Amino acid sequence: MVGYKGYVPKGFYANFLVVMISLLSMMLNAVYGGLLLLKFIAPSAKIKFSDVITLSNINGVPCLELRVGNEDGSANNLLDLHARLTYSYRTEYIDENGNEQFLAQTHDLVLIHNSHMKLDEIVWTLRHKIDETSPLFGLDFQVFPGNKIFAFDTCINGTQENTGSPVFSQVRYPLDHLLIGHKFVDQVRFDAETSTVTVDHGVFDDTRPHPVWYPCQRTVPSTIPSSSDGMEE
Repeated sequence: MVGYKGYVPKGFYANFLVVMISLLSMMLNAVYGGLLLLKFIAPSAKIKFSDVITLSNINGVPCLELRVGNEDGSANNLLDLHARLTYSYRTEYIDENGNEQFLAQTHDLVLIHNSHMKLDEIVWTLRHKIDETSPLFGLDFQVFPGNKIFAFDTCINGTQENTGSPVFSQVRYPLDHLLIGHKFVDQVRFDAETSTVTVDHGVFDDTRPHPVWYPCQRTVPSTIPSSSDGMEE
């Protein structure tokens, strides 16, 4: 039917087809809008790493320690986090032409806790204990082969709570960022009277001298108790 207002549907099938086309158009617009949003609005996470990595005794066992925090706090919770710590070292060899060459290799360091359920305002301390199972056991970083180590790398994977999207962050610590005989200053305070926990973010990177058996000896204890994720001893 043609009128002065243009074409209009006539009959049951024509009306049904117009309705289906309208619904399909609305669905496509919603899908394209969502894809456009995901394309140009990426999830953000302000994961903060400590400026240094420390080596000191924790309950009698030498441990590497570094801190991970969330600068956004509870305003941007990060969930289901996983951490990985590696060290890189360099080896020299002579090629078939008699020239000296260098080869960089990377090895994993097992963390006491490599996963964390939620990162908000509470700091997460990553620890690797240097016992007989550690590839760093007995190494002096100033003497071969320990002096071939040139960096430690840490990466964090997690999920942003607000969007459900994955987030990733990493950091590299050159060997001169390793503080031997130092420990991080306690950042978490617990008030027994009120049963409340407070976090002092002003001391996130602060350290203090702390004893360490280094290089570690095989007479030291080989295990340390596991503390709750994210809480300082």
